[in-house]
Amino acid sequence: MNTMARLAALVVATTMAGYSTAHAQNGMAYGRSQAPAPLEGTWVATIRPIFCSGPSAGEFVPGITPVTSHLTFGHGGTMIEATSNPALGAGKRTAGHGWWERNGSTSYQFAIQAFLVEPNAPYQSGLQRIDQTLELLSNDEWASSGTVQFFNVFDLSTAPGLAPYRGGCARATGVRMY
Repeated sequence: MNTMARLAALVVATTMAGYSTAHAQNGMAYGRSQAPAPLEGTWVATIRPIFCSGPSAGEFVPGITPVTSHLTFGHGGTMIEATSNPALGAGKRTAGHGWWERNGSTSYQFAIQAFLVEPNAPYQSGLQRIDQTLELLSNDEWASSGTVQFFNVFDLSTAPGLAPYRGGCARATGVRMY
C-alpha cells in the first residue's frame, strides 16, 4: 500500500512538472533571448521628429516631411534597419543594426546604431543612435517614441550641430510588411 501511494505521488508530481514546463514554454517571455514572435518580422515605419521638451513637448516639429524606414525584428532580439531619409544623403549612412526586447505584455524597447560615412563638410564621420519605446497596438501595427542622437559628427568648438545631424526626439508608427 505504501508503495502504491509513492507511485501515485510520483505520477502526479511528474505530470504536474511536465504541465508547468509546457505552460511556461507557451507563456509570455521577456528580454532579448526569449522575445516572443508578435514583433518579429519586417515593418514599414513612418518617423517624424517631435519636440523633446518645452511647451510643445511631444508635438510634431512643423515643416518636416516624415521619413520612411524598414525595420526587421529578428528572432532572439536582433534587428536591422534601412532608412529613406534624404537629409542623410545617399551612401552617407550605413544600415542600422541593433537589438530589441519585450518588457511588458505589448511593450518593447529597441536601439539601433548606424555609421555616418563621408558626410558633407563640415561634418565628420560618426554614429547615429536611435532608442525607442514601442507599444504593439495589434498584430500588424505599433507606435513608438524616443531619442535620436549623433556622436562624433561635428566639432562643437566650431559651431553647434546643424540639421541633419541634430539630435532630438522622434515618434514612429509601424505597419507589418506583407
